Amino acid sequence: MIKRKGKLMSSSTKKKLYIKGSDFCWDLAKLVFAGIILAGIMGMDFEKGLLVLIATIFICLLVLIGIAFFIKGYQKL
Repeated sequence: MIKRKGKLMSSSTKKKLYIKGSDFCWDLAKLVFAGIILAGIMGMDFEKGLLVLIATIFICLLVLIGIAFFIKGYQKL
């Protein structure tokens, strides 16, 4: 890759990377949510309240990161 004027990536490449990052975060949030439901259905032997609390915090964090990447990806540079 040729380095020009201190830039390693073009702005369009950065935008695409942010959009893909937001998709990845949202997909991870959906997978965590599905994991909670499956764990509840299977009746695994663990503290369900703690699992739901930790998973909810993790899902909210992933969604917020995904929203931040989405906004950054569609922001004009």
